[in-house]
Amino acid sequence: MEETTDTRTVVTPAIGTRVGLTIAVLLLVAAGYLLWSPIQLYPADGFPIMCGSGAAPPMDELGRVACGEVNTIRQWQAGSLAAAAFVVAAGSFYAFGVRRRVERLIGSQDHADQGDAVDE
Repeated sequence: MEETTDTRTVVTPAIGTRVGLTIAVLLLVAAGYLLWSPIQLYPADGFPIMCGSGAAPPMDELGRVACGEVNTIRQWQAGSLAAAAFVVAAGSFYAFGVRRRVERLIGSQDHADQGDAVDE
């Protein structure tokens, strides 16, 4: 015979965890912006130099010589922000955790007799 339970456990992130995850998402958006935004150099005399982006450095010899290491620097900046996003997300889970709550199922006998949520 199968045993049925009239409750379920609902797991939700704590408030601090949600705030940390929001900050982590913002850091990821900033990392994406740094990686894919176009890079232009403005020399003192002459026209602007288009250096591509961190994700797509210039392929021609003139672009590589004129831009130097600016694309690599941009890649490191984006990677650092992505790593910071991971640290903030993991730290918020470690510091604040999740909230567990036991609820009675709708339609169960106990639900009709009493309230619908019990904190654990």
